Amino acid sequence: MTPAQKQAAYRRRKKLYGIEAMELDRTDVHVLISALQSRLLELEQRHLHDLFETPEHIQDLCARLSKLHNK
Repeated sequence: MTPAQKQAAYRRRKKLYGIEAMELDRTDVHVLISALQSRLLELEQRHLHDLFETPEHIQDLCARLSKLHNK
């Protein structure tokens, strides 16, 4: 596929799955990490271990956001 065809396919997939890109500034990232860490504390205190929302999952999200933010 040509680069233009790859880009068109990418845009179709984004539209199909409703994926949107958004830019976050430093404040947004800090707020998001803080909210995730608060949720982590709630989960640890309540011992809720849902398949999609485990403490490990939230810790991983915080780590990934921090890495992206520091690039």
